[in-house]
Amino acid sequence: MIPLPVVLGPTGSGKSDLSLFIARALGGEIVNCDSLQVYRGFDIGTAKVPAAERQGVPHHLIDIVDPTDLFTAGDYARVAEAAIREISARGRTVVLVGGTGFYLRGLLEGLSPGPARDEILRGRLLKKEQMRPGIVHRLDRATSGLMVVAKNDRAHRRLAAQFAAHGRDGRPFERGYLAFVWDAPDRPRGTVDRPIDRHKSVRTRMAIQEGGREAVTHWQLIERFRTSKGTQKAKGKADSAASLLACTLETGRTHQIRVHLASIGHPLLGDGVYGTGFRSKAALLPQAAQVALKDLGRQALHAHMLAFEHPVTGKLMRFRSELPPDLARLHGKLAASRADSSEK
Repeated sequence: MIPLPVVLGPTGSGKSDLSLFIARALGGEIVNCDSLQVYRGFDIGTAKVPAAERQGVPHHLIDIVDPTDLFTAGDYARVAEAAIREISARGRTVVLVGGTGFYLRGLLEGLSPGPARDEILRGRLLKKEQMRPGIVHRLDRATSGLMVVAKNDRAHRRLAAQFAAHGRDGRPFERGYLAFVWDAPDRPRGTVDRPIDRHKSVRTRMAIQEGGREAVTHWQLIERFRTSKGTQKAKGKADSAASLLACTLETGRTHQIRVHLASIGHPLLGDGVYGTGFRSKAALLPQAAQVALKDLGRQALHAHMLAFEHPVTGKLMRFRSELPPDLARLHGKLAASRADSSEK
């Protein structure tokens, strides 16, 4: 049995200094047991001892393979055992130094006699992984509606590029939402062009922030819904407790519609994050609509339309999703107090 002092530990723990002290005291040579120091060029972060600082102690198994070479724990065990036997045959003590416990176990205890690396199998698994479907974009939690799932990796990359560009690359693209909001805008359509970034103090929220990421939302007034009492505004217009907006996006920021509509004074019904200041307005809704909103239990936002190019054929694809039952029920109860079309 060959005596084998071992110095094993994490980078920066003092292994190099200790191993040099032991090697000089015993007249030994150092054999590397670090899975990164075997590679040429991996100098930063691996704490290789420079040749000038090795104090005349020979070092083995450092910089022996290129980063592109295949070098397994089994390969290490074979070359390390050969180096240890060669050094011991010369009457020198071997000091094993490194931070890779798996290499050490493979050298001292051997590796499991499992099957060798199978390139054909690896190729099949890689192909299967590349064919794995994936979600292309996100919806805010509790927002209903359309989502796109790619059938394979190539389709995912091409679709993701379209969603990132939002039509600004010249390809046809449209993303539309239906939003039930408090009150009603005083004009039929508009655009919110305000940058959005993470809230400075509440990191789970987004906010309008100067210097944030560009965010553009277009909206159009579809319906107004009167207050329960049908009170009148000036000039004979019905007092609107809520309204339905159709929104289209030029960008796809987190919480974009919710933040933008709240910023113009029309947060989403049921939005417990950006519409908390409007909770008391629920009393203005008809009783049946109040019950429907309470039963909804989420923000009243629905992704109802998507249009984009097919990732393979380039054909324009257009999809629509009608209101789900919970929003359809809310809409029906609100529509019972709908203002006349002339009041839009």
